[in-house]
Amino acid sequence: MKLRRLLILGGYFLWAAFLAACGGEESGSSVVSGSCDPTLDATFNSIQTGIFDARCIACHAGGSAPQGLKLDGSNSCFIVGQASSEQPAFNLIEPFDIVNSYLLMKVRGDGGITGVRMPFGGPYLSAGEITSLEDWVTAGAVTGN
Repeated sequence: MKLRRLLILGGYFLWAAFLAACGGEESGSSVVSGSCDPTLDATFNSIQTGIFDARCIACHAGGSAPQGLKLDGSNSCFIVGQASSEQPAFNLIEPFDIVNSYLLMKVRGDGGITGVRMPFGGPYLSAGEITSLEDWVTAGAVTGN
C-alpha cells in the first residue's frame, strides 16, 4: 500500500515538473513559453512564415503599418540594414549583431526602446521564437533563402 502511494505521489511530482518546464512563466499580463518551445530554422523563410506571417502582419502590413514597418512577404526582406524610424541610430536588423538590431530589442522588450514591447499588448514572442530570430541575425540575416 505504501509503495502504491509513493508511486502515485512520484507520478504527480513528475507531471508537475513537466508542466512547470513546458507551461511557461508569467511576464506581465502575457505568458512567455518555457523551454519546451520549438525553435524555428534560422532561415528567412522560416522566420517569415513562423514569426512575421503568424505574429506580426496583422498590424505590420499595408499602408497603415505602424512606423511604416511592413513585415509581409513582399516587404520584410528590406528590414535588413534599414534604419529604425523610432531610433535611427539602430538598424531594424543589423546582420551578425543581436545586441544592436532594433527589431530584436522591441520583441525582447529591452530597456531603452521607444514605445512598448512588441507585439503590442502581447502575447509576446516565445523564447524559442526570439532565439530563432537571434540565430537568423547571428548567421548574417540572409533574406535570399
